[in-house]
Amino acid sequence: MQAKLIQQKIIISNLDSEMITQANQFDSEILKYHIQKDELNIKLMEIKSITEIIINSPINGRVEAIHITSGQSIHENSPLLQISPSQKREYKLVFWIPSDGMPYISIGEKIKVRYDAFPYEKFGQFNGIIESISAIPASSQELSFYKNAPLNADPNNPLYKVIVNIE
Repeated sequence: MQAKLIQQKIIISNLDSEMITQANQFDSEILKYHIQKDELNIKLMEIKSITEIIINSPINGRVEAIHITSGQSIHENSPLLQISPSQKREYKLVFWIPSDGMPYISIGEKIKVRYDAFPYEKFGQFNGIIESISAIPASSQELSFYKNAPLNADPNNPLYKVIVNIE
């Protein structure tokens, strides 16, 4: 009987020690998972900080057109949006002139503009001055940013961007 009692005490002692060992192993695993969680949170913050870039506008104004969508990859120096300045309301027209029309225009030249929405017989023509003429043809990417650009431009007769100040 004494031997059975000693044997039972040994079994209880072994179970107690096994419980302590298991508890230490679980605590160790919990600590390991907390460390992994913290490392993953740090990586997540690094990724978020890289993918979110704040871009400040050099002028105050109202956004008139957005050229990108959320999640879209963009190239350096690609236009993101068009802003209409809030201080001074100055409107400009963008024209696309084929290369065979380039010899007939020059910077500073006064022109008359007709709008399809306002028949010139009733509303007359509007004055404008050519502000700039691009020195190189417009790329298809640049043309895609403008709603008034011709859809099927002739590759043999490239288009040049002309900006006109309207009075």
